[in-house]
Amino acid sequence: MYSLTDEMILYHGSYAEIRDIDITKGAPNKDFGDGFYLYSSKEEASNFINTSLLKAKEKGIIPLDIDFGFISAYKVKLNKKIKVKVFNDADSEWLTFISNNRMPINMNDEGYDVIIGKIANDKTNSTLMFYLNGAYGPIDSKEAKDNCIKMLLPNILSEQYCFKSEDSFSCLEYIGSEKKWVQ
Repeated sequence: MYSLTDEMILYHGSYAEIRDIDITKGAPNKDFGDGFYLYSSKEEASNFINTSLLKAKEKGIIPLDIDFGFISAYKVKLNKKIKVKVFNDADSEWLTFISNNRMPINMNDEGYDVIIGKIANDKTNSTLMFYLNGAYGPIDSKEAKDNCIKMLLPNILSEQYCFKSEDSFSCLEYIGSEKKWVQ
């Protein structure tokens, strides 16, 4: 079961060090909507650096010859009462939530400050796109959801933490960054 606990360390992989959180700089239509995405796994954060570099180069944010990024680390300090939504499994509710955010349909996240659940990363993106394009049956049908989830489950889906509000950002203490070269 996933949870958010005081003193836990979370990681963010990017083309830049992230000392101050600004969700307006993030890409739209992500799994849990607008927010600052972190991982409990340093390796998962490191894996995201390549994606971040490619997107930043495509947008002209960084020069094409940059071949490094950063893993920024944060300590959770639960200094405020925040509303947390947890998806413990890649199930129908999780798939519907992610699909609505990727379509984009403005998903009502019911004012959650943090959303925790499985990541639909680059390895699973094609499966989600097939689902969203009706390849497994009508979107939101039980058959389509069951087929999509069956295709996703063989993948090892790591957890992600999406911090969505100013209150949640104040619970993250930046503790440093590590430069990471990519190939």
